[in-house]
Amino acid sequence: MKYKGLKRFGVLLCILLTACNLSKPMRLVAALPSDIYVTEGDMPSLSLGMERPFSLSAQAAPVGASTAERLNDAVQTMRVKLFDVLTVKRIHVHQRERIMLMPGGQSIGVALYMPGALVVGMTSFTAINGKPTSPAQTAGLKAGDIILSVNGDAVKNAAHLSQLCAHGGDTLLLTIQREDTRLDVQVRPAQAADDGLYKLGIWVRDSTAGIGTISFYDTLTLRYGALGHPVTDVDTGSLLQIGNGEISQARVIGISYGLQGTPGELHGAFGGAGEKIGALRTNTEYGIFGELYAPLSHPLYPNGVPLAYANEVKTGDAVILSTVDEAGVQAFACRINKCFPQEKASGKGMIVEITDERLLSTTGGIVQGMSGSPVMQNGKLAGIVTHVFVNDPSRGYCVYAEWMYEAAMSQ
Repeated sequence: MKYKGLKRFGVLLCILLTACNLSKPMRLVAALPSDIYVTEGDMPSLSLGMERPFSLSAQAAPVGASTAERLNDAVQTMRVKLFDVLTVKRIHVHQRERIMLMPGGQSIGVALYMPGALVVGMTSFTAINGKPTSPAQTAGLKAGDIILSVNGDAVKNAAHLSQLCAHGGDTLLLTIQREDTRLDVQVRPAQAADDGLYKLGIWVRDSTAGIGTISFYDTLTLRYGALGHPVTDVDTGSLLQIGNGEISQARVIGISYGLQGTPGELHGAFGGAGEKIGALRTNTEYGIFGELYAPLSHPLYPNGVPLAYANEVKTGDAVILSTVDEAGVQAFACRINKCFPQEKASGKGMIVEITDERLLSTTGGIVQGMSGSPVMQNGKLAGIVTHVFVNDPSRGYCVYAEWMYEAAMSQ
């Protein structure tokens, strides 16, 4: 009888514990994060949905190297207690630096000059022996390779490459960059039947230019970020390496309206020494980066804005800063529809939808040239527009501004 009584008590206890764990208050507690990150001066706020039977208390994290390491440098520990006695969850509060940035939204022209010459395609021609040939293809060159030097002479540009390869039919030693690997390739030019010139049988490019949007800059270092995505070669799709480059002020002179299946585009003009505003240093998967020659004023946020950390960005109303006409930078209403949780740098952090009828009627939504436009939420720089949805120009992807800021400061 005693054994049966204990068994019944055990079953009853299991039922009570299961019911407790499945209850709404307990599910709310379980859903609370184990770590909260706040910027300097901010205090964390939590809502349990009810006061009882749970309560919340807070205390400074214990001092000591081992404890700090164990708590991941938490400055405060918050405890959720049941009936003010039993601790059912600990939440570590971490304090982060408040970072102030000057947001962008201005239209810029981007001029990028590559080191050497980029191979964008192969071609064959008829040699003097009457046979079709492509020496470069025979030697193993590929589209996307960058020819850095010929017989030890650094290639300055496409025209210089032609000069270095035009001296007879001797075998040439080409030093090339293929993705992250540097290779030496031997190739022997062939004499073309039509003009008698010695050729390799390749198409090359040494520069590119286009329109985009500056995203932000740091007011202390003048380091900037723009575009939110890499500059890639139109033929090979490869990320272009930078020998040198500059960004300039640009004027929007026309718009191709965005339609379903057909992305729109801003048409701009730039040029002239007086319009150059910054040096272009690096081209990465998160955009282009460099330093401004002088600070840029902002018509909407003259004193700058705080950077929002990735975990601070939530679904909901926001604004996008962009230039689509002669009025300059304007704020347009949008909505962050989805946030993808990310603890380290990665693209496509969130999905944003344009809701402002002014912008929808002017461009159809997000168009090419608006890449790099900053997205503001709750007065903070939350994200950067990167790509438009081809089948829905009112929506597009954004990268979290935190990742672009980290990339800018690491250059």
